[in-house]
Amino acid sequence: MMGRRRRGDASHDRRPNAWSLVGLTLALIGPGAVALLSDQPAGTSFTLATSLPLLALFATLAAAVVAIAVVGESLRWRDVGFGHVSWSSLVSAVGLALILAHVATDLYGLVIAR
Repeated sequence: MMGRRRRGDASHDRRPNAWSLVGLTLALIGPGAVALLSDQPAGTSFTLATSLPLLALFATLAAAVVAIAVVGESLRWRDVGFGHVSWSSLVSAVGLALILAHVATDLYGLVIAR
């Protein structure tokens, strides 16, 4: 069928709607807002436990942007970067995120200490 469009087909013209604007705003301003919230006063301990709420906020922000793309924009999962996801890749992603967050908090603590 020549004229039929599939869900998430980016080959046709699409006008931005409210979902587009909300998703774009969250994607562009959200990480900066989380970074501003994460500014810790000098002399306070900076550990994974103290930064966990902000890490959860950032993960929620990322999940919201993906949900807007999939539900609000009717894009397919592979269009937003989840082409072939298995349970093992999800477990690996969580482990890697925790390790990187731990390393980043230690490095950030060293930078603040100087």
